[in-house]
Parts: sequence; structure tokens; C-alpha cells
Amino acid sequence: EFWAVMLSVLTNDTVGPVARRNVKAILVYQLLIGVADTIALGSVFDAFLYLISGSKNEFVGYIESVNGLTSLVVAFPVGFAVDRYNRTALLRAGVFFMLLSAFSLAITIWRHSTDWQLWVTMCVAGFGRELVTSASEAIFADSLKAGRRTKIYTMKAQLNTLASAAGPVVALVCFLILGDTWRLSEVRTVLILGSTVYLPALVILVLVRDPVRCGETEDAENEEGESIAEIEGEVVQRACCGMKSTAVPYVMSASSLITALGAGMTIRFFALYFKNDFNLLPMHLCMLDISYMV
Repeated sequence: EFWAVMLSVLTNDTVGPVARRNVKAILVYQLLIGVADTIALGSVFDAFLYLISGSKNEFVGYIESVNGLTSLVVAFPVGFAVDRYNRTALLRAGVFFMLLSAFSLAITIWRHSTDWQLWVTMCVAGFGRELVTSASEAIFADSLKAGRRTKIYTMKAQLNTLASAAGPVVALVCFLILGDTWRLSEVRTVLILGSTVYLPALVILVLVRDPVRCGETEDAENEEGESIAEIEGEVVQRACCGMKSTAVPYVMSASSLITALGAGMTIRFFALYFKNDFNLLPMHLCMLDISYMV
């Protein structure tokens, strides 16, 4: 049923052939990048940072903060650029920076480095991720017909959840083969494997084009033929607590920031808590990550 609905959505809900290719490519990217992130930058990566820093929790927090703060600082400039400049070019620039950071990350992991290279890598990764996310999400939305985006966005979220569970499964199998220990040699191998998944995930985005610049547009109508202006009028009337629809992005941004701050103080240290206080092995952490996503 999932694939039948997917085929129907790709056939009927996109604005043209370029848009259809965009949607396919971004969905594959969503799946692969989720797998790469959960292997290369997930719980095992936090444990790796702890090991190479000489058992310092502060170091783990600093490295994670560098990535997040970079994304926060560049979020608004990148959003401004995506609204006004060539989204295809911005997306490819983001792909370049993410590929550069993935290559640098693999080298850093191999060297067990805690020097400037690791810090710069995380900054570049945060900047590249923000570029790719902002540009690809804008292109993804423009590739779908107005009023018919609910199904495909639901599927996109499901693929993200699937990828977040698949990554720990791959890591678990790797530790099963290499050895279920916290030796740096085994941990390093698994992380580098995860870093290599970034290559196909990002290369596929080269296929993505801005449908608006390619001449694929549609009349702004929903399934019942209502104009966007009419819909926006209803949204404003339905707004809660006197807020207009223009306030929604700011509320969502504030919610995401608060959630990220809370996660940074809790979830990012779950792996270390279970590893150090309960002596869990790598496979146990992978199973915890799988159960969390399932």
C-alpha cells in the first residue's frame, strides 16, 4: 500500500517531470542521510569523542555545540539567500561543503584527532547541512502541487524514521562482525563506514533542479479549486490567541530551538550515561537506538 500511494503521489501530485525527479531524489537522500547520520554522528560518535578525549564529557559537549551553533548562526542568512537566489546553485554549494566535511570527518576519525581539524570539520558540516536542508526543502515544496503535499510529507517523515532505525541496525551488524568492544579500532571502523554513506546520499542531490527556474509552475489552487489567497484568509481567521499566520514560522523556530537545547543537555549524553554507569557495550547502545526509533 505504501508503494502504491507513493507511485500515485509521484504521478499526480508533482508539477512536472523535473519536479518528479526532484521528489524521488530528495526522498532517497532523506533515507541515506538518515542512515549516515545515525552511524557516523550518533551514539557511537559521542562515545568515540569521549574515548579520544581521555574521558572528558566537556569535550563531547563542546564538539556537539560547535555543529549546532554553526547551524544556528547561519540559519537566517541561508534562509534569506534561498528565498532570493538560485536554489539549485545553493544546494550544490551545500553538497560540496557536506562532502568536504564528510571526507575530513573520516580522516579525523582515522587519526583519532582532537585538534583544530575536528572543530573546523564540525563547523563546515553545520554550514553545509543548513544550506542543503534549506535549499532542498524549498525545492521539494515547489515540486509539489499546492494543497496536495500532506501525503508526500508524511511519507518523507516515515522514511526519516526508517532511516534512523536502519542506521543503528547497520552499526549493530558491524560490531557483531568486528567485535562488541569499545576498542578504538572497532569504533573507528564503524564510524568511517558511516561517513562513506554520505557520498551516495549527497551525490544524488546533483539531480535536483529548481522547478520554478525550469518553467514548471502551477496555478495556486488546492484540490477543491480554492485560491491560495482564500486559504490564507481562512488561516488568519483560524489563528490562535490573536496570532496571524505570519507568526507561525517564528513560533516553530522557537519550538525547534527549545527542543534542540533540551536534547543537547539530555539525549546527546544518553550514550555516555549508559556506557559509563551501566557498562553497556556498543551492540547494547545500538539496540537502545533501534528501540527508541521503533
